[in-house]
Amino acid sequence: MHIERRRPKELSSRRADAAVVMDVLRMTSTAAVLMASSSCALAAVAATLGDLDRLGKPRADLFLISELEGASTGAEGAWIDNSPARIARAAIGQRTPVLVTTNGTSTLLAAAACADRTFLASFVDLHAVARYIAAMATATASCRART
Repeated sequence: MHIERRRPKELSSRRADAAVVMDVLRMTSTAAVLMASSSCALAAVAATLGDLDRLGKPRADLFLISELEGASTGAEGAWIDNSPARIARAAIGQRTPVLVTTNGTSTLLAAAACADRTFLASFVDLHAVARYIAAMATATASCRART
């Protein structure tokens, strides 16, 4: 398995089998806590607040998770700060959670554009992500050995 660290601006230089995005500030930790919630089956990601309309859902159906200035006014009341502690206590209901952060979500979208598979890792779930990727690499190596 070849592992290479790339900064967001270097992501489009080569196609990758898999990309792991780790935003050490908050986005990936918030996403890990969000996805661990039994009430959350999926979440959306937007690079900017202006991209929310491209999701194809009325804003009233979205639960915005963001620290960006203006996020609370553009969310029609369904907004929470990008915080793992706050999202753990949030009542999302039937709304679709949408992460929009300063750097993390744009990095995630850039990684997804240049990799076949994209994973989020945070300090909350780093060991689980590492085990999964190691198992994935072993399975890929086994499949290649048979051909």
